[in-house]
Amino acid sequence: MPMPLAFRQSPAPESGSIYGFDHPNTFQCMKNHEYKAHWEHNVYYPFTDRDEWDLAKFLSDNLNQGQITHFLKLSWVRSEARKPPAYKMAQQLFTFMDTLPKWHCMTIQTEGYITTHPVHLIWHDALEVTQHIFGNPAFTNNMEFNPYEIYNNGEQEYSELMSSLHAHDIQDQLSWGATIVPIVLASDKTLVTQQTAYMPIPQFVCHSNFTSLLQAHVWHQCMDIVFQNIKSAAATGTQMVDPVGNLGYAFTPLVAYTADLPKQQLIAYSQFGDGKLYLPRSGHLTIEVLHKLYQCVDPWKVQLFQEEAKVLLLSGVQLPFWRD
Repeated sequence: MPMPLAFRQSPAPESGSIYGFDHPNTFQCMKNHEYKAHWEHNVYYPFTDRDEWDLAKFLSDNLNQGQITHFLKLSWVRSEARKPPAYKMAQQLFTFMDTLPKWHCMTIQTEGYITTHPVHLIWHDALEVTQHIFGNPAFTNNMEFNPYEIYNNGEQEYSELMSSLHAHDIQDQLSWGATIVPIVLASDKTLVTQQTAYMPIPQFVCHSNFTSLLQAHVWHQCMDIVFQNIKSAAATGTQMVDPVGNLGYAFTPLVAYTADLPKQQLIAYSQFGDGKLYLPRSGHLTIEVLHKLYQCVDPWKVQLFQEEAKVLLLSGVQLPFWRD
């Protein structure tokens, strides 16, 4: 069937190469899971039954880790007459749900600063999540592996990311045959996504002038941890299996982040909002300004560093997670 004139695709010949066939996709990996024998008798294993799974899914989708643990400790929940769930704490619940990319938990150190409670980060490795989605057969007919162009009556149009100039610019910087797997993030005040991380909001014992700044430091530190392997894949690439079992060599650039205004300011690392018109500030320019600030002020002198950062319209965070 000839391609419609309104849509002419010009894939980059050096992109989307296949380096192997018949590799297990996400569904096939699940069939080979260590729980396979148990699933033949109970499809909800390691949960007891559908009811216990439904409760776990509801808790993980709607409550944070502290709220989940508090709920599971209620006498009403723990009552033997009500058949208490097998999981007793949030971390154990997440471990039970490890048929998806596994949950990790670590304590975030805030050296030199005291918090009211220990700061815990519970997260999935973002690269594992990406590989899980990339190889999901449900998306077989919705995958794009090559940058392309769309023309309508001689004029170029833009639709999905792969039709943008940015996708072509990224592809031009990669090795021959590489595949772009663009990363789009989204978050609200607590969660990065339901399947990636539960972000802590620590309460510091300090002057209120520094609370937001210290929380921002922790947020960027946590993002560094969650996306450590994604950053490596963005820089040097990694192997990924697509839904039909083809092996490709993929790079994972961060192309967009959807968030509300406060989170946008936290991510962008810039502080405006005074009604004045400013020139656009790219990530590269922000990092250049930050490096100049480093040369003048020690970042560990928090109060002085924050004051000088505000003059330069920076938030005062020393290491934004997107810097690399």
